Amino acid sequence: MGGALAEIILNKLNASKAQGVVTTHFTNLKLLANQEEGIFNGCMLFNSRTLKPLYQLQIGEPGSSFTFEVASKIGLPENIIEEARQKISAERIKMDKLLHQLQQEKNTQIRLKRDLIKQMGKATAEKREFRELNDQLEDKIAKTNEQKEEKQKLMEFGRKLMSLTHEWTHNKNKKK
Repeated sequence: MGGALAEIILNKLNASKAQGVVTTHFTNLKLLANQEEGIFNGCMLFNSRTLKPLYQLQIGEPGSSFTFEVASKIGLPENIIEEARQKISAERIKMDKLLHQLQQEKNTQIRLKRDLIKQMGKATAEKREFRELNDQLEDKIAKTNEQKEEKQKLMEFGRKLMSLTHEWTHNKNKKK
């Protein structure tokens, strides 16, 4: 009954272009946000394994309340939890399970994105290091080539000098 009343009030506020934040566990309000323009879903992200809040707001998707999981974690007897599950509709349980799965997938995506960003940063640093090493190697190769050319010039000069010296020593006419 409270959900129906909340839905009517939320529709009236939306029609009057009011702005605000509404927190709820009512499934009908979560569904309403997907059907009505001007109303948006949002949820606080939870670590689905530890059931601890991540203190991150996510706009665009409804969140799971983790009602039964939290009740179980705090030690509420299973028979009470099971009785409560039987009181709510199968559709709501299905919706809550889907929201729970969505939350888990979202947490996985956030973790993968964070890892990817870290790996990209590492790859960028390695790429920069590779370029620096490559530049150093190219400089070294260029210097080695310059030295090789200089040595070849000196060797050619030495050969010419030896040839001239040989010619001069074997020539009978030293004046020439």
